[in-house]
Amino acid sequence: MTLGVGCSTLNKWVSAHRGAGMVSAEDRDLARENERLRREVRILKEERNILKKAPHFFASQKPWGSCSSKNSVGPFRLIGYAA
Repeated sequence: MTLGVGCSTLNKWVSAHRGAGMVSAEDRDLARENERLRREVRILKEERNILKKAPHFFASQKPWGSCSSKNSVGPFRLIGYAA
Protein backbone atom coordinates (compact mmCIF):
# COMPACT_ATOMS: atom_id res chain seq x y z
CA MET A 1 0.00 0.00 0.00
CA THR A 2 1.40 3.36 -1.00
CA LEU A 3 0.70 6.50 0.93
CA GLY A 4 1.82 8.86 -1.81
CA VAL A 5 4.37 10.39 0.58
CA GLY A 6 8.12 10.24 0.25
CA CYS A 7 10.21 8.40 2.83
CA SER A 8 12.01 11.55 3.95
CA THR A 9 8.70 13.35 4.51
CA LEU A 10 7.34 10.43 6.47
CA ASN A 11 10.53 10.31 8.57
CA LYS A 12 10.18 14.03 9.32
CA TRP A 13 6.61 13.50 10.48
CA VAL A 14 7.59 10.60 12.70
CA SER A 15 10.48 12.58 14.21
CA ALA A 16 8.21 15.56 14.84
CA HIS A 17 5.62 13.30 16.46
CA ARG A 18 8.20 11.75 18.76
CA GLY A 19 9.64 15.14 19.73
CA ALA A 20 6.21 16.63 20.40
CA GLY A 21 5.60 14.41 23.42
CA MET A 22 2.65 12.74 21.78
CA VAL A 23 3.85 9.27 22.70
CA SER A 24 1.55 7.45 25.08
CA ALA A 25 2.68 6.51 28.56
CA GLU A 26 2.37 2.84 27.61
CA ASP A 27 4.69 3.32 24.63
CA ARG A 28 7.21 5.16 26.82
CA ASP A 29 7.11 2.35 29.37
CA LEU A 30 7.59 -0.24 26.62
CA ALA A 31 10.52 1.73 25.20
CA ARG A 32 12.15 1.94 28.66
CA GLU A 33 11.63 -1.78 29.24
CA ASN A 34 13.04 -2.54 25.80
CA GLU A 35 16.14 -0.45 26.52
CA ARG A 36 16.59 -2.14 29.91
CA LEU A 37 16.33 -5.57 28.33
CA ARG A 38 18.80 -4.65 25.58
CA ARG A 39 21.27 -3.48 28.24
CA GLU A 40 20.75 -6.70 30.22
CA VAL A 41 21.28 -8.84 27.11
CA ARG A 42 24.50 -6.95 26.32
CA ILE A 43 25.83 -7.53 29.85
CA LEU A 44 24.86 -11.21 29.79
CA LYS A 45 26.61 -11.67 26.43
CA GLU A 46 29.76 -10.07 27.84
CA GLU A 47 29.64 -12.35 30.88
CA ARG A 48 29.06 -15.41 28.70
CA ASN A 49 32.06 -14.51 26.53
CA ILE A 50 34.24 -14.15 29.62
CA LEU A 51 33.09 -17.53 30.91
CA LYS A 52 33.80 -19.10 27.52
CA LYS A 53 37.40 -17.86 27.73
CA ALA A 54 37.95 -18.90 31.36
CA PRO A 55 38.75 -22.60 30.73
CA HIS A 56 41.40 -21.65 28.17
CA PHE A 57 42.94 -19.18 30.60
CA PHE A 58 43.06 -21.61 33.53
CA ALA A 59 44.30 -24.45 31.34
CA SER A 60 47.30 -22.33 30.35
CA GLN A 61 48.26 -21.63 33.99
CA LYS A 62 51.01 -23.64 35.67
CA PRO A 63 49.95 -25.96 38.48
CA TRP A 64 50.88 -24.98 42.05
CA GLY A 65 53.65 -27.56 42.41
CA SER A 66 55.55 -26.60 39.26
CA CYS A 67 57.46 -23.65 40.78
CA SER A 68 60.82 -24.28 42.39
CA SER A 69 60.55 -21.49 44.94
CA LYS A 70 59.99 -22.61 48.54
CA ASN A 71 57.30 -19.95 49.10
CA SER A 72 55.27 -20.75 46.02
CA VAL A 73 54.95 -24.54 46.23
CA GLY A 74 51.38 -24.55 47.45
CA PRO A 75 48.70 -22.38 49.01
CA PHE A 76 49.64 -23.41 52.57
CA ARG A 77 53.26 -22.36 52.24
CA LEU A 78 52.16 -18.95 50.93
CA ILE A 79 50.45 -18.17 54.21
CA GLY A 80 52.97 -19.83 56.48
CA TYR A 81 51.40 -23.24 57.19
CA ALA A 82 53.31 -26.47 56.80
CA ALA A 83 52.01 -28.64 53.97
